[in-house]
Amino acid sequence: MLIKDVKAIDVHAHFGEYIDPRSKIINKLCSSDIEYVLDCQKKANVSFTVVSPMEAFELPAKNCDPVRANDEASVIADNYNEVFQWIVVHPDFEETFRQAEKRLASSKCLGMKIHPEMHAYHIKEHGKKLIEFAAKHKAVVLTHSGQENSKPEDFLE
Repeated sequence: MLIKDVKAIDVHAHFGEYIDPRSKIINKLCSSDIEYVLDCQKKANVSFTVVSPMEAFELPAKNCDPVRANDEASVIADNYNEVFQWIVVHPDFEETFRQAEKRLASSKCLGMKIHPEMHAYHIKEHGKKLIEFAAKHKAVVLTHSGQENSKPEDFLE
């Protein structure tokens, strides 16, 4: 069997507009609509992609809106057989916990996405609440780590 014949699953993809005032080229490279994601998926021999929306994350140039972005991602996941969703949970937005509680019951939602860096919180402050919520709902958690707000050892406290 050749590697090109193996179908992959992409578990970390984004769609939506990336806005950072420092670099127009980075914005262009990091922004994509769902059709572009699907086109890349096809070209890379990927059978399924799990997405979270860029608009759910705090970027220097704008305020995030994880509630609206989660709603948009849910609609996209429900309308494309090959797309699944990470529900973004932000500790400062209680509504994202309610969304997650509801959405985690869907077969189109594979778990929670947390992002201490982009949401500007320290995992030491909110990790216990987030992980206990995930455990209660038997949810897989996708997170970034290794930066100031999310050092791996801080997840243990």
